Amino acid sequence: MKKRSVLALIISVILVFGAAPMAVFAAEQFNSATAVSRPYDGTATVEVTDMYFAQAVSEEDYTRMSATGTGTLASPDAGHYDVLDEITNITLKERDPSLYPDNPVNWADWYVTPDRMENIPTDVTITKAEPVLTVAASEVSAQGGQEITLTVTIENHFDYPAGLPTADQISVSATNAALKDGTSLVQDGNKYTAVYVLAKNTLAQQAVFSVNVAGDAVNYAALSQDIVTTVDVSALADYTAVDEAIAKAEALNKDDYVDFTAVDSAVAAVVRDLDSSRQTEVNAMAQAIENAIAGLQLKQNDTTGGTATGGYQITAGADGVWAQNSADGLTITSNGDFAKFTGIKVDGADVAAEHYTAVSGSTVVTLNAAYLQTLTQGTHTFTMVFTDGEVSTNFTVAAQVAGNTMVAPQTGDNSNAVMWIVIAVAAAGAMAGAVVFTKKKKAE
Repeated sequence: MKKRSVLALIISVILVFGAAPMAVFAAEQFNSATAVSRPYDGTATVEVTDMYFAQAVSEEDYTRMSATGTGTLASPDAGHYDVLDEITNITLKERDPSLYPDNPVNWADWYVTPDRMENIPTDVTITKAEPVLTVAASEVSAQGGQEITLTVTIENHFDYPAGLPTADQISVSATNAALKDGTSLVQDGNKYTAVYVLAKNTLAQQAVFSVNVAGDAVNYAALSQDIVTTVDVSALADYTAVDEAIAKAEALNKDDYVDFTAVDSAVAAVVRDLDSSRQTEVNAMAQAIENAIAGLQLKQNDTTGGTATGGYQITAGADGVWAQNSADGLTITSNGDFAKFTGIKVDGADVAAEHYTAVSGSTVVTLNAAYLQTLTQGTHTFTMVFTDGEVSTNFTVAAQVAGNTMVAPQTGDNSNAVMWIVIAVAAAGAMAGAVVFTKKKKAE
């Protein structure tokens, strides 16, 4: 035992200061440590349960002597490590006391252990931690189109912010909601927030948000199932009719009308984003715009002429004149949408399609000469009819005399003209009688 005692003093120096190995050391002896693998916990420490010392004075000591301690890894991050940067709290022990029941050794009596040892080979793995995720929305229920804030929290952050996943490593998928334009998920410590806009789809009843950790996160594993939260969505009313009415109003030229105030007021009164329970109010907004448009009065001028509803105008051919026996028809143009054109009227009566042609541009109607020939001389009304309004003007059928000079019919009191016609007929008869009488006289 004295030999062990003397050598123990030498070994204590070797363990502490790492002196050069002695010739008595076995060639295969080396420092190593067994550490316990564990999940990531934000720290770089591991439990050391066994150690071998290259400086043991004999092969027996190398085999029997062990130690426990606290190992420190190069990083707290999850991964595999083959070296402990250092070991502290080293406590010598018998590796397997059951093998030497009759000859136990208190190794602390023979060796003085150092406060720390560095760069000790090991084989230890830090696995990714299972994240404790919570997800919360700023609203339990909201209307379609409304913004809500989604907050994701990693509860087991271990007070080590550097080990947390980045914002890019948090996976969020949304149904019936979309990330607000120009924004992204933002990290603040162990919390991740994003602003989403709920869908305006009238069929959307619930927005669903599914959250997980991405597979490339260093210290946290992806959960086998996403963490889910929901937001009830109040479906929006259908604004299709409102939008169509507004588009129709915007297509009109305000300067063409006596007063456009009612239309402007009806458009300004539209309230957006009402839910479906208030569809009746939305329908009333659309109707108010349509009514205001129907009530517009065109300013009277030489180019539009006539009357109109629905904001339509005669843009060419107003107050036209057609001469009887002309080969060409009479063309009148309006600003109406040809897709909405349904037909024409003359003097309030529907005109069969065979009596005219109609083409787009916006709507151009030409009355056939054959049809015009059937009309009496004088002024007639012409009306283009559309699905949502109509527009009227006048045209005149005039007589045609020699030299192709058109003579428009006279208007007013014609009683004097009848009298003169009677006188002319009587005078012509008298002259004829005089001629006959003269011839008879000469014959006698």
